[in-house]
Amino acid sequence: MYKSFKSLLFCKFLLLAIHSPILAQDLYPQYNNLQYDANTAYTEDALNRLYIVGLQYLNSGELTQAEISFRSILTFPYRSKDWRTTRYYKGKANFYLGDIYFIQKNYLKSSSNYQIVAQEYAEIEEYSNSLYKLGRSLILGGKENEGIVVLKDYNYNYGSRDGLADNVLYWIAQGYMGLADYTAALQILHQILRDFPNSTMAYDIRILIAKLETSFPDNIPMAQQNTIQETILSSREKAEKIAQEKELIDRIKQLLTLKEQLLQIKERKLKLLEKIRQTRIKALQTKNIITDNDSMNLISQI
Repeated sequence: MYKSFKSLLFCKFLLLAIHSPILAQDLYPQYNNLQYDANTAYTEDALNRLYIVGLQYLNSGELTQAEISFRSILTFPYRSKDWRTTRYYKGKANFYLGDIYFIQKNYLKSSSNYQIVAQEYAEIEEYSNSLYKLGRSLILGGKENEGIVVLKDYNYNYGSRDGLADNVLYWIAQGYMGLADYTAALQILHQILRDFPNSTMAYDIRILIAKLETSFPDNIPMAQQNTIQETILSSREKAEKIAQEKELIDRIKQLLTLKEQLLQIKERKLKLLEKIRQTRIKALQTKNIITDNDSMNLISQI
């Protein structure tokens, strides 16, 4: 019953987080004014603070400030004693910089950051997602052939595991539409409806299929071709919006997890401080007892 209550409480808090524009900044108010400069200690704590600030700004839509935070992480030098920690946060910073540029519709710039993660940071949890986002960004950036290859590779290795198989197929279909290969696009779209009938994009996919299937033969009037392109663009925009809302929820979950971890660390520190305090009290009491005994011995000798 306790677990059910805890899960319900988390869901309510998550819903509040989604609909409250100030919650992201309220999670860690002590970090809001953090500034990075050459004197900042190169420690896990400093990197973690910059990372949390970056997520806060990203969730609240302050993309310029978020970019500054994540770019600050990239300026940290590698040192022998903490290079793994620095590498870990640099991988995450590149991933979220990709998200920032994607939201700004700078798809080629976002694909550059996702590609860095895909090529250099296979150990971080965002690795597989970076492949998906790389393929999607390449397609939206006009590099359809490259994007289709990346997404097919991702779908083979991670699509089912990450629960993104229908999204991956959708963007592959968008890639084929960008190449004007509507036959291949239709095959993929029909596959989505067949394999994922409950997909959140099912309704829009049916509309898109209907538009495409009425477009043959290829020598259709220019006005109808323009209508098809408008439908394709509209479907892309809806898919992007759905993806961004889902990613926002994922980032808020991540912030909540980080907050819980920080609270646990604080609790452990408080317990340790209390233990140290009790140890000191006992030491002082023991010292006082010894001093009192010595005094009694001196008195008895007199």
